[in-house]
Amino acid sequence: MTLIEFRGKRPKVSSDAYVSPRATLIGDVKVGKGSSIWENAVLRGDMGRIRVGKQSSIQDNCTLHSDIGGQCVVGDFVTVGHNAVIHGSTVHDYVVVGMNSTILEKVRVGPNSIIAAGSVVLQGEKTAPGVLLAGVPAKPIRKLDRSDLAIIRYAAKAYTELVKLYKQKSQDFASSARR
Repeated sequence: MTLIEFRGKRPKVSSDAYVSPRATLIGDVKVGKGSSIWENAVLRGDMGRIRVGKQSSIQDNCTLHSDIGGQCVVGDFVTVGHNAVIHGSTVHDYVVVGMNSTILEKVRVGPNSIIAAGSVVLQGEKTAPGVLLAGVPAKPIRKLDRSDLAIIRYAAKAYTELVKLYKQKSQDFASSARR
């Protein structure tokens, strides 16, 4: 992983989180317990702070950033799909952000929600909890049911388990390299 100090701020990663060696974290970034930052993700806390809660997953090629003095907050048990962009917004707990989605500045995504792949949530939107959002621009399509909520929880749990496997693999590799 590439951790870059910027203006006296150095990224902080929980000891039981996993960050890919190919991910880049810059400046005022904090990654919570059991979370994962995957291949080529960039968390750029050079203009504002970036926070990733516990047991959340920022998948391959994602970008998290904000405007000057802003913040980008990803809550607990959030799965952010490949190639998503979250810019200066808050994604509450238990959310799936679909692949290739874009969340623009000052959005607040309500908890227990799904943003469909390829959606664009426009600047300043405040989304209701417990809904499926889809489209360009993203609009509420329907309320989530029990099976949808189970999928959100399953995704978070699956990536938390994957973190453990990757961390074990890293430890196994380090042990064998010392022999």
